[in-house]
Amino acid sequence: MAVLWRFDAVVLAFIVVAGFIALVAHHRTTITRSLTLLGILAVLSLALWTWPLGLIGLAALLALVGLQEVAKAWGASALWVTVAGGLGLGLGAWHPAMFLALPFLAVVAASWLLPRRWVATQGFALVLAVLVGVGLAFWARLAVGGVLVLVLLLQMNDAFSYFGGHLFGRHHIVSTISPGKTLEGYVAGLVGVGAGVALGYGPLGLLTGVALSRVAVVGLYLVIAGDLGDLFFSKLKRHLGIKDFSSLLPGHGGILDRFDNVIIGAPGFYLLWHLLAMGGH
Repeated sequence: MAVLWRFDAVVLAFIVVAGFIALVAHHRTTITRSLTLLGILAVLSLALWTWPLGLIGLAALLALVGLQEVAKAWGASALWVTVAGGLGLGLGAWHPAMFLALPFLAVVAASWLLPRRWVATQGFALVLAVLVGVGLAFWARLAVGGVLVLVLLLQMNDAFSYFGGHLFGRHHIVSTISPGKTLEGYVAGLVGVGAGVALGYGPLGLLTGVALSRVAVVGLYLVIAGDLGDLFFSKLKRHLGIKDFSSLLPGHGGILDRFDNVIIGAPGFYLLWHLLAMGGH
């Protein structure tokens, strides 16, 4: 588990640096986000130190809280939403679950095209609950190395997009869905994923012995899936007329706000991670 120590140290360093810069710049939102990330890092580390039960337990807890956010946002029955989410968890935990990744992505794509009047229904809430369960179940199926790579690359994409957009953002490309998203932010996110890959090969040793071409495929997928996950849930919030799904995580919103990219990105990542014979890393 030496890799966990290295991972925690590197991520902690990034969070502390970001928090220090925000403190100097008197940017309270970033300070709050950084402190919350420290708490998330601590919980994730505990889950991975006690893998696999710890990760399974964390995924189940995230699913349970996220499903309550779905029920509240759509005004749906918490019981039926939880049952639907449990079905999703069960499907994702099923042995040949790898092959559910493509149907999962197809359903997400189809959901993106639905008109607002359909998205706002309680029936859609049940479909979304299944998707949340499936996404988090795929995440819980990964080995420690896979979880670290997934979280590292998604977080680097997210962090660089956030700072790049705030510092250099000029060209808004999805203003009707997420006004803060800019072309410059997306480019910065791509750079962040590249930096995450470099860390994976260098200080962290997560990708030692893996061909760069294979890592590039996974990294590019996570850039696309991570951003689409964020936009997908942002569009849902627009349809519902809410800013965040909850205020559980200061500076980030709710579980669905913070883990949207994991929920959408995990199934395809799991598929690629194993098809490219990277599952042992």
